Amino acid sequence: PTHVEQAIVHLAINASDAMPSGGFLTIQTEYIHIDDIAAVQMQRGLARGQRISGDVAVLRVSDSGAGMTAEVQARIFEPFFTTKGKGRSTGLGLSTVLGIVQSMGGAMTVHSVPGVGTSFAMYFPLVKPRRETPSDTAPTRPANILVLNEDAMELNVASRLLSKLGHKPVAAESSKDALRIIQDANVQLDCMVCSLYLGGTDARDFVSNVRKIRQAISVIYLSGFPAEHLVRCGRITASDVVVSRPYTLNSLRAALNSTAGKQTGSIAS
Repeated sequence: PTHVEQAIVHLAINASDAMPSGGFLTIQTEYIHIDDIAAVQMQRGLARGQRISGDVAVLRVSDSGAGMTAEVQARIFEPFFTTKGKGRSTGLGLSTVLGIVQSMGGAMTVHSVPGVGTSFAMYFPLVKPRRETPSDTAPTRPANILVLNEDAMELNVASRLLSKLGHKPVAAESSKDALRIIQDANVQLDCMVCSLYLGGTDARDFVSNVRKIRQAISVIYLSGFPAEHLVRCGRITASDVVVSRPYTLNSLRAALNSTAGKQTGSIAS
């Protein structure tokens, strides 16, 4: 526990350094089950050589700071790598934090968006598995769901999971493609699942335009940040529905349950 505390403190210090003018720091825990599909999603954010699966406890440390470029994220766990200037303390170093997590059989990921913030997640295998039992119940009504994500891998993952839940995904790789589908009166759509950030911009503006065409459509956002943190930072409202990476059958099912409660006719499974 002492080592975990050290890891949390170091990540919190890093977050503080990334927010010189102030901001939001969120520390969150949850239990998830990492199956093959979730593991595929995590590969990009994992330090080289890491593997994690099964029932895990997740500890996330998120900030609303400057964020990092993809190039910096690729090197963030390297020994002695730092983005801090000369003369500034670098604490344990993220490579040491990673070592602490790995010594407990765990793994660590980073998700960052420049100008939005950074979220580190530490995954620890549970001594006693605590898996949520998925419901085998078919959806009350199979829904036609538009899936919008500019990342081909994430688009494929979300579509596969929705299909497993008994729904009919309609894939779009860009806002332009999605808008074309939305404007087609012959295409029935009950819900839209989309990345919270599209082309580096906030997807909520796009959603506002969508609802001028399809007023009744429900929306589920996908993000690498935890929902609680996004609400605190003002990126979303408490009424918005968000599924955090890695996406699982249970997390998507819960999101669909939530949106179904806000509209006429259940689409949840």
